[in-house]
Order: sequence, then C-alpha cells, then structure tokens
Amino acid sequence: MNRRFVFGFAFMALAFQGCAHVDVERQLDEKLAKEPAVTERARLLSESGRLIATAPGLSNDQRARLIKLRDSTQVVSDRLRQKLFKEEGLLLRKVLDADTDPAEIDLLKKRIRDTEQERLALFFDTVRNANTILGRWPSRSERQNEDFFDQMMFEMMDVNYPH
Repeated sequence: MNRRFVFGFAFMALAFQGCAHVDVERQLDEKLAKEPAVTERARLLSESGRLIATAPGLSNDQRARLIKLRDSTQVVSDRLRQKLFKEEGLLLRKVLDADTDPAEIDLLKKRIRDTEQERLALFFDTVRNANTILGRWPSRSERQNEDFFDQMMFEMMDVNYPH
C-alpha cells in the first residue's frame, strides 16, 4: 500500500506541475503577443538602456554592470551575425552553382549551425550573467543544472540536424 501511495502522490505532483506549466506557457504566449517586435539594432540598444535605467530596485553598480554586459554581448553578437551572413550568402551562391561540390555545401551547413549554436550559447550566457548580477541564482547547483540543460539542448540540436 505504501508503494501505491508514493506512486499516486508522484503522479499527482507531476500532473499538477504539468498544469502549472501550461498556465505559465499560456501567460508567456499572451505577453509575447503584446510585445512589440524590435527589428533594428539601434532600437534594441535604446530600449534595453531605457529598461535598465528605469528598472526599480537596481543599484547604480547593477545598472553599470548590466550596461557593460549588454555592450560586450552586442559586440560579440554583431561579429557572429556578420559571420553568419557571410556563411549564408556563400551557401546560397554554392547551391545555385552547378559546379559546386556537395561536400562544400555540407560543410557550410555545419558552419552555419555551429555559428547559430554559438549565438544561442552567448544569449544564454548573457541571461545567466544578468541573473547573477541581479542576485537571482539561489544556489550554485541551480547554475550547474542550467548549464546541464543548455548542453543537452545543443546535443539534441546535433542529433536533429546531423553534420
């Protein structure tokens, strides 16, 4: 009987967690629908600067560190974006070239995927660093768990989009 109770409790906990996740997803989807699209780098920088400057409860040190993080991330992101544009442009030309070696196309696809993964890792790292600046990480183990799940996601991308 003890096993049934534990199993039943675990099942109820998972079901409750699943329901809570659906509510969070729905709420997030509603917020995303209301969020204006930012398509220009200058507007994104301006908006992020405004948000950092006006966020309640931040110290001057936190604001300065967040601006520095934003600026350093933008430099790397711009470099990766330019690299990606070059890779994608060359891939388009190679696809349309009748004399292209298929191995070149495969290699370019791999490089594009790697560059995209690098950009995504940069984004996650920036979010992690911002949360650290804001004091939102309750424990070292939570940061390790986040790193673990990020790595799993990259490995899943490799499985779904093989080299």
